[in-house]
Formats: sequence, structure tokens, C-alpha cells
Amino acid sequence: TNVSIMNNNVAADSSRTTDVAGGGSYNQGGILNVTTSTIASNNVVAVNPAETAGGGIANDSGGTLMLMTSTVSGNTASVGGGVANVGTATITNSTITENVAGEAGGYAQDLSLEGDTIISSLTITGTIIADNTAAGDIDFGVGAGAVTSNGYNLIGFDGDDAFPATATDQEGISANLLPLSDNGGTTMTHEPACDETTASPVVDAGNPDDDSDDQLGQAVFGDTRDIGSFEKQTDCPVVSGLGTFAEMEAPKFNSLAQTDEFVTVYPNPVRGNIMNVTLPQSYEGDVTLRILDSSGRIREVVTTSTTTSFPLQLSSFNTGTYLLQVVNGDTVENLRFVVTR
Repeated sequence: TNVSIMNNNVAADSSRTTDVAGGGSYNQGGILNVTTSTIASNNVVAVNPAETAGGGIANDSGGTLMLMTSTVSGNTASVGGGVANVGTATITNSTITENVAGEAGGYAQDLSLEGDTIISSLTITGTIIADNTAAGDIDFGVGAGAVTSNGYNLIGFDGDDAFPATATDQEGISANLLPLSDNGGTTMTHEPACDETTASPVVDAGNPDDDSDDQLGQAVFGDTRDIGSFEKQTDCPVVSGLGTFAEMEAPKFNSLAQTDEFVTVYPNPVRGNIMNVTLPQSYEGDVTLRILDSSGRIREVVTTSTTTSFPLQLSSFNTGTYLLQVVNGDTVENLRFVVTR
């Protein structure tokens, strides 16, 4: 409780061939309770063939993890940059963001069998898993096991459709959080962005029946709590002409193929300088493409006519996660993409 675990490196030399896990915390068969704490900027490093997992937290087989009202940010591993779980995990009112991995940048749940019974599981409520970076399963990757959503979560990119979203969950959009900072209290947190140019979709989108304090001990502001570990203590203005991100269309997308209904992008992640944007056949007239960075700032605005495909030049963009807004008339679609160099 009220602990910061930061800037650790767990390393293995070339003689190790087994997995290396848990840059911030490792739980093997016990009970790990993490409450109102921050686990950030930890790394797990190994020389092949060893694999690394759980840059922030690794919960091994038989272990029980309870992550409550906490932040997991900026951690690195080959699988599960933020959290890797092959045991039993419960995550509530927490923020998992800006972690980096080869697979499942935010949360990874792998195959764990006992006879014919899958024993890995996740129950998640009121939590952000978004704006992480990975070559595959950018935010959320589940190889096997049970996943139960109690609602009011924001999951960024769920490429394998492993997250069982409820009516109160949001998927496929950025959480639009500010960088990890000292926002008061004893631990660092991510405050939702909220000004004249952007509005985070997590603000006032949490469980209206949950009046518990946030990670810093701040009470719920207004009638409804925010999603994640931080509670905004001021009103958030609606972005003029666009509304909040929560009000925008946020369809899931297939980055490899064109559809008649949604905007698609390819490649994603982007390793070169060009990302191709394919527009739906239903679009008419001019189309505006806006690129926003992870702080919600507009980086580029391009207007094009409704051609089948439009190449976006990204040579000036640094490695990171971005939001593409595509506007055609009254239709707004949001797609998140990652630039890797």
C-alpha cells in the first residue's frame, strides 16, 4: 500500500534458458496485494533463448494477484510489458499504460493448464489498459484462461478480441492520459488530459455506484468516478465541434484488409515512413485526417477527397502511440496506431 517500485532491472546472462519474469514484482504461488501504489520504469532483460515476462508485475502459476487503485507504467518485457499473469488476477480501478513489449504491451495472460483445466484467470473492473506499445496484441493479449469484465473498463487495442466487453466498457480508443507525474500524494500517477483541444474518455465514465477514493486519496469529483486510478478534480470541457472521445464512434478495426463499413490502416505497427489509410465506400466529399499524440495534442491535419486509399507520411513521427481521427461530414472514426523504429 502506498508504495513506489521504480527503475529496477532484472537481467539474465546467456547461460539461462528458462523464463525471466517480474521487473517490479514477482509472485510465485503466493498472494500479492498491490494497493494505491505505482510500479513504473522496470525492465526484464534476458539473452535468448530465455524469454522475459511481466516488466511491471509477473504473477506465476498458482499465484493470486490483487491490483487495486494502482498505476503500472513504462515497464518493459518481451511478453506482458505491464502485467503477465498465469495465475489468478483481480484488477480494479487501476491504470496500465505506456508499457512496452514484443507481445501484449499492457496485459498478457498465457496458457496455464492443470490436467485439462485452464487455471489462469482475470477479473477486471474500472481499469484502463491502453496506450501501450507492442508488435502484437498492443494492449491486451490472452492466450488462454478465463476473463471476466465487471464493466467500466477502457481497453485500447484488443487485436484477438479476447476481452469480453460489456455495455459499459470502451474499446479501440486512446485513454488520452498525461505523462506519469507527481500529481500530489506519495506516488506518481497519470492524470486524464482535459482542455480545449482534447477530452479523455475516462472522465466520468466509471461506475456511478463506486464512491471509493482514487490512488492519491482523492474523493470522487461530481456524480460519477473516472475510469482508472486517478480521479480528475475539475470539470472537463467538451471539445468544440468534436465532443468528447467517449461520444465519438470507436469501432474495432482490421489493419490488414479493407471493409465497406470502417476506416482501416496498414501497416500497424508502422516500422517505415508510410501508413496507408483505406476509406469506406460510403464516404462522400472531403475527408479530414487528424493525428493526435498520447497527450492529446494534434500533430498533423490532412484533408483529402474520398479516394480508396490515402498514404500518410510519418517520417517526422517518433516511436510511440498515436490516435488517427477520420472525419467525413458527421461521421468520426478513431483508430490507434503505433510507430516503431
